[in-house]
Amino acid sequence: MTVLFKRVFVIVLSLIALCLFYFTPLSYIENKVYDCLMILRQVFFPDNVEKIIIIIIDDHSVQEAGGWPLSRDYYHKMLNRLQEEGAAVIGLDVILSARFNKGDEELAGLFADYNNIVLPSVLEFKITRGLSEEIEVIDIEKPPALFNAQVETGHINFIPDRDGIIRSLYPLIEAEEVSYPAFTVRMAELAGVDLSALSKQSRIYPNFIGSGHQIFPEISMTDLLHGNYQEDYFTDKFVLIGTHLAGLGDLYMTPFSAYGYLYGVEIHGQVLHSLLQKNYLSFMPVQGNFFILVFLILISLTTFFRKKPAESRFYFFIFIGVYLITALYLFYQHYFYINILIPLLLISLVYAGSFLYWYLFSERYGKELVKLFSRYLSPAVLQEIQQNPEKVKLGGVKVNVTVLFIDIRKFTAYTEGRGSVEVVDELNDFFSEVCDVIFQYQGTLDKYLGDGLMAFFGSPLAVPEHSTAAVRAAREIMNLSFSFKLGIGINTGSVIAGNIGSSKRMDYTIIGDAVNLAARFVDIAAAGEIIIGQNSFRILNSQEKEGFIRNEMEIRGLKEKVIIYKLLNGGHKQ
Repeated sequence: MTVLFKRVFVIVLSLIALCLFYFTPLSYIENKVYDCLMILRQVFFPDNVEKIIIIIIDDHSVQEAGGWPLSRDYYHKMLNRLQEEGAAVIGLDVILSARFNKGDEELAGLFADYNNIVLPSVLEFKITRGLSEEIEVIDIEKPPALFNAQVETGHINFIPDRDGIIRSLYPLIEAEEVSYPAFTVRMAELAGVDLSALSKQSRIYPNFIGSGHQIFPEISMTDLLHGNYQEDYFTDKFVLIGTHLAGLGDLYMTPFSAYGYLYGVEIHGQVLHSLLQKNYLSFMPVQGNFFILVFLILISLTTFFRKKPAESRFYFFIFIGVYLITALYLFYQHYFYINILIPLLLISLVYAGSFLYWYLFSERYGKELVKLFSRYLSPAVLQEIQQNPEKVKLGGVKVNVTVLFIDIRKFTAYTEGRGSVEVVDELNDFFSEVCDVIFQYQGTLDKYLGDGLMAFFGSPLAVPEHSTAAVRAAREIMNLSFSFKLGIGINTGSVIAGNIGSSKRMDYTIIGDAVNLAARFVDIAAAGEIIIGQNSFRILNSQEKEGFIRNEMEIRGLKEKVIIYKLLNGGHKQ
């Protein structure tokens, strides 16, 4: 059975790995992990971006030029001015439509005079996404034919991921045995940057350096033409010319989109910066990431299933730490990204499986549970747990329970004039009898609260009609013969139940709004009063509802009044 279980577990985990990697929203979350690492990189290792300047064609510039689209004369003036100022390479990120061709001859003459200008082209293509990604170019929109022979061109296509965020681009796209380099790749090559390592049809991931505007030095077209800039401002600089016109729909999301979108020319600037610095990233291929998952499953299975849970925990954190450090090292030092989230989840899944294996297939499991719950439950319930351990969920689980709080009223006044030994002895006797009542109704003792206690009904084992059990226990507790005056609060609702605490000590307990509200009820309960919430009251039978009085009260911290039911000295023999 053990060997069969392990084999089945390997197959199931491998299938889960495949599903996690390809077919679930975890791939989207993996992208967000990548985005966070990109942001952290700029927080701790900011880049110097002085080599690139952006000329902005903004609303003011368009208004001064007489409207959009601009006449060829303005492009001629800008390009000529930049050449005079000694710009190294100029990228004009504006589609020069053949429909507005007045002045094309003069502009073509300028292109012929200089060999450092790049114009954009636009590819229309079809993307097929599956286990791999394929691009089929359908059409190409090039600059007017008069310019093509005189100037370099590059495609300006951004291909967003499935979540709409631009994280990468294709440096080279091939169609009909012709390679179309990216706009920024062509600019970098004109400056003599060796990019021969970039392969066709393979993505690169720029090291984005921020969001919002003014990432790069920027001046408007108007300021350029009027000479409103410092001397040698453009000398040996890479200059991009683009629009900041919202109506053109040229805004995009990047890994920094939470801090603002970027215009297309700003993204080109960031891509160009990565190419010049050669700090663009590569991703582990899909097949490589899958082999990593399989390897991690095998090594985790080999380790965790041979070790006891306490020993496995040590190796679990070692595996997590080593993998995470390796992934971060590759990312920040070698600009290489391997999946982080999904492998860590797989390691965690194997660890959880080994933990379950040890406890579900070991006789010690029942004994461990008995040891764990011996402080909280009656012997009869403990025996039930030992015989049916599968009924108990130690991890966090959402359950519907009834919570009961008991508080001794005027405890300080009670202790006056009494010796400490007498007080402790009577408290111990009181708690012993109260616990007997709670255990009688299959309740769980959560904790002692000094002069009170907390218990709940319905977990770790299901208790039929746990609200009724709690109310009956409360009535019986009120009938106990002690010098104390008690207040009791009861509430029913959904809570999270499980082992909660630190690595050194954990307790089985419950948390949630239902617990907090029960604590508020006991705070407002007078001596001899039982206060229960509406959720508890409405599922009681008519006999158990006898004696309760409906009321509405304002509870501190809640905006609306809460409906409660009071049992005034109900059944109390004081």
